[in-house]
Amino acid sequence: MVYVDQYDAHVLDDVGYARFGPAAKAIEWGIAVHQGQQFGAINRYVMLAGCLAIAVLAISAVTMWWKRRPKRSLGLAPSPADARVYRGLFAIVVPLAILIRWWVRLFSSRWRSKASSRLPGTTLRCVDLFSA
Repeated sequence: MVYVDQYDAHVLDDVGYARFGPAAKAIEWGIAVHQGQQFGAINRYVMLAGCLAIAVLAISAVTMWWKRRPKRSLGLAPSPADARVYRGLFAIVVPLAILIRWWVRLFSSRWRSKASSRLPGTTLRCVDLFSA
């Protein structure tokens, strides 16, 4: 990976694979396997088989539901008779949504502040040379 100053295109840092930590190396390996760049053609065929299996499962699920559904109906479950169920669901979902939004904002701002504090006065842009 190459870190480049966005204003004058000066290379700030060039991080090669040898400088990666164990976690970064594992992630790079996982990406290479996922993209079919590792293990040659056999890996691509295994990934293709997995992709086709997911497509077949999606199609067969709809087909099985269509064959087993009641006639002239979608076969949906009846709505709850008690409205308190919806109030309870609302009381659980809304605070969780607010908590998740707060958590994302907190950690994204911390990441941005750490990235900009590495080299004061510059804004970092990361260019991934491995995918080119």
